[in-house]
Formats: sequence, structure tokens, C-alpha cells
Amino acid sequence: RIIISESAFLIWKIRCERRIQHEDDVDWTLSQAEIANRWQAIINMRISTDRLLTHKSRHKRGALGTQTVLHTWRGLLENEESLPKDWIRRPGCLVGIGTRRIWHPG
Repeated sequence: RIIISESAFLIWKIRCERRIQHEDDVDWTLSQAEIANRWQAIINMRISTDRLLTHKSRHKRGALGTQTVLHTWRGLLENEESLPKDWIRRPGCLVGIGTRRIWHPG
């Protein structure tokens, strides 16, 4: 559901960008690479946010469970098999989706 809602929101933002910033210019387009980069950045930001929301000292009862975050993103992370088991709490551990996961029509 997260992927679908974030994707729909990105579509809406791009549509607004075309209609407002580019005055509904029918010739204005984004490249597939730019759209893929924006989508990847949004999903990576969401993963980072979920990681931060697991800190019980900051968020008390509103904190996300570590297992919830692990199950949410399992199978979508780049190099997931090489991540440490505690990647959620480990500072400096870079996680995210990579370009190998992005669909390129062709």
C-alpha cells in the first residue's frame, strides 16, 4: 500500500507541476529517468522516515515496531542480504531501493 500511495502522490505532484509551473504546456514532459529518480528518492525517504519512527525514546507509544518496519520493506531493499540484522537502528547504515529494482520499459 505504501508503494501505491507514494506512487499516486508522485503522479499527482507531476501533474500539478505541469499544469501550474509549466502552464499546462502539452509538450512539457519528464524523462523516464527523471521520473524513476524522483520515485526512488521518495521511497528512500519513506524508508528513512520509518527507521526514525522506531525510536521509542523519541516517539513513546507512537513508535513503530522494529519488526513492522522490517516486514514492510523486506524484499524491496537493495543488497538486502548484506545488510546487518540491526540496520534499522545502526547509524550510518545506508539502506534503500536501488536502480536495479526500477522498471524500465523497452
